[in-house]
Formats: sequence, C-alpha cells, structure tokens
Amino acid sequence: MYQRTKRIIFTSATIIINQSFSYFLNQTGLNLSNKHIEMENLPYSFPYQEKSILTITSDIENPNNEEEFLNQSTKYIKELVILNKGGTLILLTSLKSLEYISKNIKDFLFENDINIFIQGQLPKNELINSFKKSPKKSVLIGIKNFWEGIDIKGDQLTMIIIPKLPFQTPSDPILIAKNELAKKTNENFFIKETLPQAIMKFKQGFGRLIRDSKDYGIIVCFDKRICNKTYGKSFLKSLPKIKTYYSNFTTIKHTINTFFKIDQNINP
Repeated sequence: MYQRTKRIIFTSATIIINQSFSYFLNQTGLNLSNKHIEMENLPYSFPYQEKSILTITSDIENPNNEEEFLNQSTKYIKELVILNKGGTLILLTSLKSLEYISKNIKDFLFENDINIFIQGQLPKNELINSFKKSPKKSVLIGIKNFWEGIDIKGDQLTMIIIPKLPFQTPSDPILIAKNELAKKTNENFFIKETLPQAIMKFKQGFGRLIRDSKDYGIIVCFDKRICNKTYGKSFLKSLPKIKTYYSNFTTIKHTINTFFKIDQNINP
C-alpha cells in the first residue's frame, strides 16, 4: 500500500501511546518504510480539565484475586449507579466479568427504577439506540468492541466505570505467538506489545465520555495498579490533561458528588 500511494494521512485520538508514535509506527510497518513521515500531536478539542475528572479507588482487592475483585466491583458499581441515577457505561474485560456483574446488579437496578442494557441482548447498534432512547437514565454494560465506536452525547451518559485495566488475557493464541517471537529477539514483550495495547484500549474507553463541548462527566477506575505500578504512569501520561483523584471509595464518592454539584452550577 505504501509503495502504490503517494500520500497517506492517518488520524486518530489513540495513535499516541505514552507521548510517542512508536507503537503505531511498528504496528503499521511505517517504521520499515522509506517514505518521508511527518508526525504531529494536535491538542485535544474538548476541555477535559474543566468538564471531567478521573477517579481511582485505592481500597479494592487486586484484580489478580478475581473472585474478590468482582465482588467488590459489583458492590461499588451499585453505589455509583445510584449516586449518578443511571447515565452509566460499564466497560469490562472478559465475558466472565460481564456475566457475573450483570447477573448481580440487574435486579438491584430494576428495584431502583434504572434500566440496564447488556451486551448480547441485541445487536450492538440496536442496544446503544435503545439506551439512548430510554425514557430514563440507564446503564449500558459491555466488553471488547464496546470500548470504541460508542457516541452518546449529553446527560444520557455522564459516568464511565472501568473496573479493570484492559490487558489482553495471557492465554490469547495470538498473544502467545507474539510473545514467543519476542523471546527469540530478546525483546520485552510486555513493554513492546502488552502495555501499549492496554493503554490504547483504555484511551478508547476514556474517549466514550466527552463527545462534544457540552458533555461532562466522570471516569471511575477500580484498578489501583494504574497508581501503584511503575507502568501505571504510562496510562495516565497517554490521557488528555485531566484532574485525577486516587483515594478510598468513600472519599471518591464525596469527590463525585462535589464535581456534579459544581458542574450543575456552571451548566444549569
């Protein structure tokens, strides 16, 4: 393709990982091309610092303890959805977590007059349209391609919950093959492939919140590795500039309440 074309323009909000184009160049083969390449990191269009915050809980179990992590995540999700009165997108990383959390929150939400739309109930576009057209603020929950391509503006979506950082499962056959290849070339597969892929997916999920200049809201992440692991800084550096809070869940809830009160005063 590069040989047959004089000019190609690539644009995306997720091309840059950790302030670098390297991962994108490697993935597309542009690093092997003899074509002249110009790269520019343009500023974000939306005022994230004014219209949104990122909150990270410090008191939930490590995701490696899957059963306890899912239990605590479910408890926190219930409280957050009630706090936000719906208007929430929950982005998960596995079918198991989707089934577990959906099963354990749907009756609770029904009792509190909040609709829930679960990936698999309908084709993706139909499900999203049902969420948008719901007469009351609702909850949308999904995995994989729900991290991207969702465009929901306004009060219908003001909170995104990301329980776990979106690292690929180690048992993925493609991942295993790439890992074996990296071993032969003495490359750090986690740094070269696993981490950039997770950061890109995280950025895609993050991007579901603010879709135009009038949007506002909160991202909540339960995975404290983003703050207490060295690689966590790479996730944060890859996001737009945004106010970030790392604290226990009680304090996070207070922070969320304060944010929405201030925003309602600014945008009555």
